[in-house]
Amino acid sequence: MLRSDEDLPTTAGPPRTQQPREHKPPPIYVYGVTNYQDMVSYLTTTPEEEQYFCKALSDETIKINVHTSDSYRRLIKQFQADNAVHQTYQPRGERAYRVVLRHLHHSIHPDVIKGELEGVGHTARNVLNIRHRLNKAPLPL
Repeated sequence: MLRSDEDLPTTAGPPRTQQPREHKPPPIYVYGVTNYQDMVSYLTTTPEEEQYFCKALSDETIKINVHTSDSYRRLIKQFQADNAVHQTYQPRGERAYRVVLRHLHHSIHPDVIKGELEGVGHTARNVLNIRHRLNKAPLPL
């Protein structure tokens, strides 16, 4: 059955803007926990009424998952201040990433590219002119 134009949905309204996605923080592993009750009471005072999940692992290790980035940062600062043996990963929003710029002439010096990137508000750790993997000829990357 064919639909008339009146049956089709309309897309009127303001255009959608994509909001930055809030990634959940990585887990925190705390080592050498011999008394689980003491650890739980320590955690309830630190994140200030934030929710978290604990999981007991082997070898006296506790895995802690918190819901918000603020709680994650507060808990990490508290562990560092108390010299607690812990391990975690860098949050996804703070990780460095790689970018390939194409169609650049190979004679452009990497310092010029780095300066231009800093001029538009980006911080570059390392800028390289890529070479072909077999014959080592410069590429426009």
